[in-house]
Amino acid sequence: MREMILLAHGSPDMSHAEALQQLADQCSGRLGQRVHLQFLGDEIATGALVLPLFLGEGGHVAEARAAIEQAGAFALPLISEHAESLVHAWRNNFSHDVTDTTLVVWTLYQQRGFEAMMAAITSVQHLGDQKIAALHGERLLGDLLTEQWHLGVRSCWVQPVLLADGRSLKQLHAIVAAFQSQHPEMVIKVGMPLLHQIGFADLIADIFNQRRNAAKESGVCHGG
Repeated sequence: MREMILLAHGSPDMSHAEALQQLADQCSGRLGQRVHLQFLGDEIATGALVLPLFLGEGGHVAEARAAIEQAGAFALPLISEHAESLVHAWRNNFSHDVTDTTLVVWTLYQQRGFEAMMAAITSVQHLGDQKIAALHGERLLGDLLTEQWHLGVRSCWVQPVLLADGRSLKQLHAIVAAFQSQHPEMVIKVGMPLLHQIGFADLIADIFNQRRNAAKESGVCHGG
């Protein structure tokens, strides 16, 4: 039976690894087969099914693809190819906390390389207004919040378009806290990253299961 691997980039923040391990454990339970968590730089088993846990293109993705190819493993598509499903999962989870007068600010790590996520966000139906911001590069979160404050916005939901807890999420919270210290009248709530969304583990398990079943039907994957 082919080994199944979730491949992510590492982080010095232990909460990042802990959250990813919980995801791997949840997927293992759903699939009835162990799903291994590995990070860039770890040795990848030959012939393994590898799902790169990245929401956008970039240097980490190129490194992951090269490592998978070198190991003779099989790379599953990035989870960003399921961008619409991911965005709808976020939308469904925060829908009860957001009214038609609440501005939703989807906040990416950066815009470059995250075009699939941006397109999915643009296409999702929302009761009120929504914007896209970033932690790095163009359209920074702090600048957008300031702009919206001057336009009269006083209620905002900031949705991190991030995979897990870690340094980027802490950076986002720090930006929001700094802004609110200067504009306490602005009510800002911050959503949870992807790993905390209901249904995400099911989606990941389904991706693995579809590929596993397809391999069995083609005679490529054998038990043992």
